[in-house]
Amino acid sequence: MAIPAPISETTEQALTWVRWITIIILLLLSMVEGVSDRAGIATWLLLLIFLLYNGAIDFMRAQVPALHHFQRAFIDLPLVAILYFCAAYTNGSIFVLYLLIVFCATTTMSLRGALQFTALAGATQLLIVLLRPLRLETQINPYVLIVQMTLVVFWGISSALLKSQVLEQQAIATRSTQEVVRLTSLGAARLRFIAAVAHDLRTPLTASRAGLGMLATHAADRLLPAEQHLLDNVRRNIEHLRLLTDDLLAFNLIENGAFHIEKAPLDLSPLLRTAVASLAPLFADKDQQCDLAIPFQLLYCGSAPRLEQAVLNLLMNAHRHTPVGTVITLTALTDAAHIQIAVSDTGPGLPRDVLETIGQRWQHVSASGHGSGLGLAIAGNIIALHGGTLRAENRPAGGATVVIELNTKGLA
Repeated sequence: MAIPAPISETTEQALTWVRWITIIILLLLSMVEGVSDRAGIATWLLLLIFLLYNGAIDFMRAQVPALHHFQRAFIDLPLVAILYFCAAYTNGSIFVLYLLIVFCATTTMSLRGALQFTALAGATQLLIVLLRPLRLETQINPYVLIVQMTLVVFWGISSALLKSQVLEQQAIATRSTQEVVRLTSLGAARLRFIAAVAHDLRTPLTASRAGLGMLATHAADRLLPAEQHLLDNVRRNIEHLRLLTDDLLAFNLIENGAFHIEKAPLDLSPLLRTAVASLAPLFADKDQQCDLAIPFQLLYCGSAPRLEQAVLNLLMNAHRHTPVGTVITLTALTDAAHIQIAVSDTGPGLPRDVLETIGQRWQHVSASGHGSGLGLAIAGNIIALHGGTLRAENRPAGGATVVIELNTKGLA
């Protein structure tokens, strides 16, 4: 028994159109030829009978939805077999109609059912060809029989295999779509989680930072050396957490396509000094020295908070990925069209792959893999939104330099 396979409504409509168009064309051609057999049965009359039957089946299926699950091939094949037996010739329009029925049936069945139906259609055709001489007193042409049976089997098997491949590709596409939806949902949940955590951390960190600052100002002279050291450690950790929280918030905005900047005229020199001063406790913790070589005034039009964040990220990377005692230098140069801000160090330098992919997400600048990998990516996004570039190079004398280049031409 042929096993039906579910088909889409679009596929069913396409098969219906194929049936009707093919039947009508065959009917018109047979009417022009006017062929009939010795019993006077015209081929066009046989095709007209099948056309009326096809219309009746389609009408009943439209009126009774339950009939959509009925495999009409079990009625099509016996009817076409009778018409095939009554036809004047076995290699004309009726044979094409026979192939049409095989095609429509096998494309609505499972692979196993289609192969069973093809075998049944081939056996039925062989039986008809063997019985036709009894009615028409004609001889069997073995060559025609072999060709026709080969066509029926080939047509049925190829249609079944094609249908199987289409279903397999549809299943793969469906699984891929489901996986994309799942990953998108997980990504959205991850971004919401990051935003919630970052926002929840920001308020207590700001309060703790302010409280520690007041404590350091008003009670520094009353603290024992060990207590002062502990206070400095807490301030460094609070500052580190603040920078990481800012990076998480910026990353969340970038991933959601909501990372924007508001430009305004500003002086970059105080901004650069503030960035270095805010990281002074971290530099002191590793006995690192941060030198400044910047002009007294460095006018630009951009977002002060975002540019400060970008510079902080470059300084943090230099601090984190260089050994104790490293000298870090922040320099700034300007000409008529550009401003260059460079963070240099005397550390081990950057690997070649990092130099080529600087600023990409999750890019770690050392083999240890410490850090979130977001700092340079966020800095790169900030600089790109300002129309600038971020690049890195190793210094001939040792160490690395990461350069921000901003275009000042035409900026107010």
